[in-house]
Amino acid sequence: MTSPAPADIALWRPPAPPLRSNLRIGLQLLLGRSPDLLFTLPKDCYTKDVVSVPVGKRPVFIVNHPETLRRLFSEDRESYPKSDLMISTLAPLLGDGVLLSAGRRWEHDRKMLEPAFMQMRLEALFPKILSAIQDWIERLDSLANDHVVSLESELSRVTADVMFRILFSQAIEGEAATTIYHAFTRFQHHSPQFNLRVVLASDPARPEPLSPVLKEEASKIRGTIEQLLIQRETQLADFKQMPLTRAVFRESMRLYPPVAFLTRRAMREDNFGKLRIPKDSFIVASPWLVHRHHRFWSQADRFDPSRFIDQDNAPLAGSYMPFGLGPRACTGAMIAQLEATLILCEVLRRFSVKPMNPERVFPVSRVSVRSDCGIPVQFIRRHIR
Repeated sequence: MTSPAPADIALWRPPAPPLRSNLRIGLQLLLGRSPDLLFTLPKDCYTKDVVSVPVGKRPVFIVNHPETLRRLFSEDRESYPKSDLMISTLAPLLGDGVLLSAGRRWEHDRKMLEPAFMQMRLEALFPKILSAIQDWIERLDSLANDHVVSLESELSRVTADVMFRILFSQAIEGEAATTIYHAFTRFQHHSPQFNLRVVLASDPARPEPLSPVLKEEASKIRGTIEQLLIQRETQLADFKQMPLTRAVFRESMRLYPPVAFLTRRAMREDNFGKLRIPKDSFIVASPWLVHRHHRFWSQADRFDPSRFIDQDNAPLAGSYMPFGLGPRACTGAMIAQLEATLILCEVLRRFSVKPMNPERVFPVSRVSVRSDCGIPVQFIRRHIR
C-alpha cells in the first residue's frame, strides 16, 4: 500500500464522478434517469471489500478486495466464467476466440497464442512500433497549430496502426483506421452490458437481444479488418531508462483502466466473507473501483505518478489490474506499455498538448473507458534547436 503524500502537496484530481450516497443515486434512478455506470457507483464501492446491489432480477455483487479478485481470476476461475452479458455483447465482434472461450477450448487457444507472443520480443517490435508512431507524429506536424483534433480518435488511429504493423507487417491506411474508430465508438454506445437497467433486469436464462446497430458496426469492423488481411496476403532507445514516463503511464492506467468492469457469473453457491453468493449471481470485478479504493491507495483519486517510482511502496498484489489478473490477463500488456510510453515521449518531444475546454471532459464506461466528448486538443509545435 502506498504511503500518504506530504500534507503540503496538493495533487490534481483528474475528471471523475463525485462520490455520492446510495439515496441520491436511488432517487436519480427512480426519476427515470439512466446515467453512465461510473456515475451510479456509491461511496461504499470505494471503501468496502464487497458491495451487494439490492435491486434487480438476480443478485449482483461488486467485488473489490484483492484476495477475492485472485479467487475469481486465478484460484477458482472455473467457477466464475465471463458473464452472459459480456459474452453476448462481444460475440458479434470477437466470435468465439480466446477472449470469450472457456474450459478446454480456451486452454487450447491460449496455448496456440502464447508462443507467438513469446517470440514477439520487445527489441524486435520496437522498430515497428516506433515507425508507426513517427508516421503519426508527421501527420500531426502537418496540421496547423490552431487545428483542433480529438485526442481519443488520434490515439485510436496510431494504436491500430501499431497493432497492424506488429501482426501483419503493414500499416493501416487512414480511411480504414477512421472506419474502425467510428464503428467501434458506435458499437460501444449500443453495448447492453453497460446499460444499468439492462444489467439489473438481466436473466441468464434469457439473453438480452442485441441492437441491430451493434451487430452492424461489429460486422463493419470485422469486414474492414478482413479486407486489410486480404491486402496483406496478395532508435533504438532503452525502454527501461524511462522510469518517469512509465510511471505516468501506469498512474494513468490506474485512474483510467482500459476496462472499468469485468463481469463474471457464479456457477455455484459461494461465500465472499460473510456474504452468501447464490448460484447465477452477477459478479462485478471493477478495476476502476479497485484502483480508486481508499483502503489500498493513499489519495486514491489524485494523480500521483511517484507512487510507481518508489519500489518500497509497491501496490498490494491484486490491487492494480489494468490488464486483468491471472491466466486470462492480457497477453499483450508489455507491448501496450511499450507503445504508450513511446507515444508519450515522441509527442511531448515535438509538441505541447493544449486541451480545449478540459472542464467538459468526463469519463464514461462502455466496452472500454472513454471520454464523453472525445478530448479535443491542439498539438502545438515546440521550437527544437
